[in-house]
Amino acid sequence: MKDPTRRSPVRKVPILILPAQLKRYTQRQRQRQRQRLRFLIFKHPNSDPSKIFTLLIIMFKKFSSEDVSSQNQVKASVQRKIRQSIAEEYPGLEPVLDDLLPKKAPLIVVKCQNHLNLVLVNSVPLFFNIRDGPYMPTLRLLHQYPNIMKKFQVDRGAIKFVLAGANIMCPGLTSPGGALNEEVEAENPVAIMAEGKQHALAIGFTKMSAKDIKAINKGIGVDNMHYLNDGLWKMERLD
Repeated sequence: MKDPTRRSPVRKVPILILPAQLKRYTQRQRQRQRQRLRFLIFKHPNSDPSKIFTLLIIMFKKFSSEDVSSQNQVKASVQRKIRQSIAEEYPGLEPVLDDLLPKKAPLIVVKCQNHLNLVLVNSVPLFFNIRDGPYMPTLRLLHQYPNIMKKFQVDRGAIKFVLAGANIMCPGLTSPGGALNEEVEAENPVAIMAEGKQHALAIGFTKMSAKDIKAINKGIGVDNMHYLNDGLWKMERLD
């Protein structure tokens, strides 16, 4: 006779995950990752700069006016400091700097989430930086003045990854289709060109020097800061 106090063994039934459920799951995972990165920035202001750059890439991918925290016309002394920093970083802009950043025109600094700053003239974004880091031109400005930045070139195989927001790996720069400017040191802005293309497809920030990229030839060589068709590219004006 069966013992009524004895429990039947639990039968394990395999769980079937439908593709739609899996898609929702991966979306939740990505959202949690973005929230975690935001936590790293806001709770730890002195955290690893590479984490800040990673967050910037995520933010620019879908960057919009909703990410703007404030807009302020800067004082003349601040405007002079910004002009001086840009002139020192990009000496090739000196002949046209008065046209780009007129002394009498109001200079607007837009503060966005995650310590991102945009520099606007006549509602047009021209430069951006993180915290007090170096100013980098927008791609639209770089296309107007293509020789103001030192250049790296990726091979054809890396183009689709760069345009999806991926960082630039060393082999993509050292392969036969790639090219390096060996004068470039670590932690410097560079224009990212592409094999067979005329215009830059991204703005990068080097994680290591060009010589180290060539010698080590593995891992991430350049952080992808801003690329064609990301949110900043699509924002031609910010009124």
